[in-house]
Amino acid sequence: MALEKQPLSNPFLEVFKLLAGKGVAILFSTHITSDLDKCADSITYIRKGQLQFSGPMNDYIAQCKAEGIGDTLEEIMIYFEKENLHEKFA
Repeated sequence: MALEKQPLSNPFLEVFKLLAGKGVAILFSTHITSDLDKCADSITYIRKGQLQFSGPMNDYIAQCKAEGIGDTLEEIMIYFEKENLHEKFA
């Protein structure tokens, strides 16, 4: 039986926002981009054990958009996952 990825429930998002508003940094690891869109202002993206980007999420999206990778965080992650599949089966 496969485990389903579940987005964060509203209570967790509200706690994250409350803490962030008080200047608390939160380390949050997820593959669910909709959660990041709701609560992250900065991201660190590690791919295959290598740091790809660390900084404001809007800067990362703008950089990827300029490179033609995608316009949203979800499109960007899908792009890299497809790239991983091509490398795996090449």
